[in-house]
Amino acid sequence: VDGDEVAGVVGVRPLEENNKAEIKRLYVRSPWRGTGLGRRLAIRAVETARKVGFATLCLDTLGFMTEARTLYKSLGFFEIPAYYDNPLDGVVYMEMSL
Repeated sequence: VDGDEVAGVVGVRPLEENNKAEIKRLYVRSPWRGTGLGRRLAIRAVETARKVGFATLCLDTLGFMTEARTLYKSLGFFEIPAYYDNPLDGVVYMEMSL
């Protein structure tokens, strides 16, 4: 939050698979892109999942989102096979051990 405006969001939700969580909806509004906010939100999501006690954190993103994929890889995520059926083309699935 920047003043009264929401600059970005991220969520972490548990999955049905034991000790596994998923990052959902990491989004930074355009005026705040390039400020490091996305990295800070992603790090907070990883820290939160670890603190809660999850063993694995996964996510999906789109192939053309190269900056997002680079960010996730820099945090320790790696590409994995699909863990659910997504109707969109070009989805990239990633996960990391916590």
